[in-house]
Amino acid sequence: MLRSDGQAFSVRYLPAPEGTPLSDRVLALGDGTYVRRRPIVDADKQSFRLSAINRFRQARKEGRSALTQPPQQLLEDVERQLRRAAILPHEHDYALLAYVVLASYVQRIFAAVPLVLINGVAGSGKSELAARMADLSANGVVITGQTSAATAARVVDLTNGLVAFDDLEAIGQRSRGGEFSELIQQLKVSYKQSTSRKSLTIMDRNGARVETLDFYGIKVMTNTAGVDDILGSRMLMIRTRKIDPHRFVEEMREFTATEENEAEILARIRDELHIWAMEYASQIDQVYRSKYVRQTSRAEEIAAPLRAIADVIGYESMRARLEVSLEAQGGLQDQIDSDDELLKAAVESLVRRGYFDRVTLQQILLEMERIVGDRYWGVENTTDIPVWRRSKWVGRALRQHYLIVPNMEERPRLWPGGLQTRVYRLAPEFVESVLKELESAGSPAPKPISDPTAFCARVPCQDCEYRLMCPHQADKQRK
Repeated sequence: MLRSDGQAFSVRYLPAPEGTPLSDRVLALGDGTYVRRRPIVDADKQSFRLSAINRFRQARKEGRSALTQPPQQLLEDVERQLRRAAILPHEHDYALLAYVVLASYVQRIFAAVPLVLINGVAGSGKSELAARMADLSANGVVITGQTSAATAARVVDLTNGLVAFDDLEAIGQRSRGGEFSELIQQLKVSYKQSTSRKSLTIMDRNGARVETLDFYGIKVMTNTAGVDDILGSRMLMIRTRKIDPHRFVEEMREFTATEENEAEILARIRDELHIWAMEYASQIDQVYRSKYVRQTSRAEEIAAPLRAIADVIGYESMRARLEVSLEAQGGLQDQIDSDDELLKAAVESLVRRGYFDRVTLQQILLEMERIVGDRYWGVENTTDIPVWRRSKWVGRALRQHYLIVPNMEERPRLWPGGLQTRVYRLAPEFVESVLKELESAGSPAPKPISDPTAFCARVPCQDCEYRLMCPHQADKQRK
């Protein structure tokens, strides 16, 4: 057993009266720490290679880091690999999934962790994305629809890492009697360490025995029909969208051009993430206990591990995208009943990401579409133009709700020789109210963005968070 300070310990049974069966004896490490069972070695499923383990131990002895790249670069590498699996309609969701992957390496630090539901129509990349998350995560394993619920329960107990359920519906159809219902009930409480263990009666050739299974840990589930409300309340939902396969090939071209050995690349990333987890575990634990361990709502409770990791890594632009995704998880779309509420929600979202001074009309329009996820939200026919997409209405509503300073507009171009857009100066009182809400929620203020056109002028189209909804990409790329 390897400890984060670089020391390794053997596992042994403590002394017991003669004749005590092994199932009743206590296992402990050389330093006296009790363990639930003897570690299981499976060379085919190892996610931390021996060469990396030895590199880590040697670095610990010498008092230095064994990482070959900074944690910020690791996050980028993870996101890059996630992008190779599927194209998501919401750009910020890649950041959320990247932090989920990192959390799988340190999940025992946290009192609760998120469950992730990948939801979308057939052929939208759900299975590929779940499999890629398992490839990147600690001890990642995929449970397919060909597995029974009873077998799935044992796999979860043995994994001690991230478990991906590919096609939860098929597992239910394959299982007997109440097995699937029992699995679902246990999944509902598996996000929390205090409720994750369950005792089951196991029948084998030696008779009946009681075995305690531990279901705790991050799960990724794919489904087309969604899940029930109780399980859904413990989950972060990632939506996938079926797209033109020719466009997918074009999107993936930049990722496949330089990839020579995918298995080796994934193994290298996992080695680095294991070392990162070992070296940063104490710091993550300290931040989590000081800022996030006492959360009042379930949504905050399952987001806390991701925020604690983000605090420790300190990658501000990635952290901002994480917050946007978590904000969308809060059911923001379901809370919006009018065009005015949608407009205010969009501008508030931009302030939370660092736009304290000025914003462009174009980004407001794109942000509103990102929030509702539908270009035609609010109208019955796709031939109609929604009110919230009309430029004149946006300007008038911004003034009516005192979100901007009147008569302080500019008309820059988003890129040289390109689209001209309006720039509005935000009302200081409105910005201050949004920042106070952030402060009261315990979230750090983002780094200010001084250039309102930065989201487009300084970002290539393939890296833009609005790339799947922006109607001006072709024109910008041509210019």
